[in-house]
Parts: sequence; structure tokens; C-alpha cells
Amino acid sequence: MARLTAGAVSGVVGSSTSMGGPPVVLYLLGRGLDAPSFRATLLVYFLPGNLLQVIAFAIVGQITNDVVTVCGASLPAVCAGLLAGAWVRRRVQPERFRAVVVAVLVLTSVVVLVSATGALG
Repeated sequence: MARLTAGAVSGVVGSSTSMGGPPVVLYLLGRGLDAPSFRATLLVYFLPGNLLQVIAFAIVGQITNDVVTVCGASLPAVCAGLLAGAWVRRRVQPERFRAVVVAVLVLTSVVVLVSATGALG
């Protein structure tokens, strides 16, 4: 039942805010997976849905030249983030993995709340 609830909440939050990750991350934290299993499960969960979203956006004409330009311009930052994440992953001890994930969730939530109130810009 928790699996279905996490998936449903992720779908609702994801379609309304484009941020469906936190419910799934919280569910996986509760399962006590090791770091490699946690990461693999998240990838397997999100990859098919994200691919379908890109296809759907393309079909309805939402992928414009501006979107492609912004995506291309952001690729260096994405690559830098992937490299930084790999660096951090190699250094986080397995017993601290859960704390790091919770810290990232809290930090992300704070940034979203602050930006939603207009305090950032």
C-alpha cells in the first residue's frame, strides 16, 4: 500500500509542480535500501516516465527552439553537477547516506518554498 501511495502522490505532485521525486525518495528511505540499490531504483522509476513526458511534449509542440537552446546552454552545468555528485558519492560513507539524502530533501524543500514566496527574485 505504501508503494501505491508514494507513486500516486509522486504523480500528483509531479504533474502539478514537475517535482515528483520527494514522495518516492521518502518511500525508498523507509525501505532502508543501500545506496546503490536506492540510486538504481530511482533511475528505473523516473526514466520511463521522463522519456514519455519528453515524447508527449514533442508531440504537442512544446519543445521549441528556445527550449532546445536553454537545454543546450545548461548541459555544461548538468555535466558539472553529475561529476560533483559522483565525487560526493565516492566519499559518502554508507552509514551516512541516509542523512545526506534527508539533508538534500530539506535543502531542496527550503529553496522551493523560498522561491515560491518570491524571496529569491
